[in-house]
Amino acid sequence: MILVDVGNTRAAFFDGKKVWYVKERDFLNFVPKVRCFYINVNPRLSEFLASNELFVDISPRVLKALNSSYKGLGSDRAAVCLAVKEREKTLVVDAGSAITLDFVSGGEHKGGCIIPGFMAQLAAFANISTKLACDYNENISLANLPLCTQDALSYGAVAPVVALVEKLACELCGEGGFMRAGKFNGDKSVEVVLTGGNGKILSKFIKGSVFDELLIFKGMQVAL
Repeated sequence: MILVDVGNTRAAFFDGKKVWYVKERDFLNFVPKVRCFYINVNPRLSEFLASNELFVDISPRVLKALNSSYKGLGSDRAAVCLAVKEREKTLVVDAGSAITLDFVSGGEHKGGCIIPGFMAQLAAFANISTKLACDYNENISLANLPLCTQDALSYGAVAPVVALVEKLACELCGEGGFMRAGKFNGDKSVEVVLTGGNGKILSKFIKGSVFDELLIFKGMQVAL
C-alpha cells in the first residue's frame, strides 16, 4: 500500500518506510503497480487520477473522520489535523505552496487560516520588479535586519509567519477560545507542529516547535 499526497506543485509518496517526491509534470508519467490511496488538492491532476482504478481517493474518508465545522476544508488540512486529534491544544503549521495554520483541541478542529507560501511571496515580488527577483535564502537569520535584497525578501517572507505562529500560540488558550497568555516562550501549553516543504526551515525559528515530515500520512492512516 502506498499513500500519496497530491499537492499543487508536487506529489509526495509514502510506502510505510520512506517518503519520495515527484514534480507535477512527472507525476503524469507515473504508473502505479499497487493500490495508491491518495488525497488531492490539484484540480489539474484530478482526471488523471480518476482514470486509473489503482488510484483510490480517500479524501471523503479523511474529511468525514475529522470533527470540524469549517466549510470548504481541504483534505490536506484535514489530514494533518487528524494526525494530532488525540493531542490537546495543538497548532499545526503546514508550510507548502500556501501556509496553513490550524488549531486542534479536544479531538476537534477549531479553525485556521491561510497565508501565501514563501515561493508565492517571492514570485509576487518578482512581478513587481526584476530587481526583486531573488531566490529564497534558507540560511536567513532573524537576529539582525538584512543588508542585501535577497536577505531582505527572505526575512520579509519568514518573519511575519513566525510572528503569526507565536501570536496564535499565545492566544489559543482555553477550550475553543482566545485568551491573552503573555509572551510566547515555547512551553507546551500549545504544542506547535510543523510540516510541509518549508516546515523544517520554519521550525528553527519557533522555540519548542516540532517538525514532522510524515504528519499528513499519519492523518491519512487514521482515516483508513
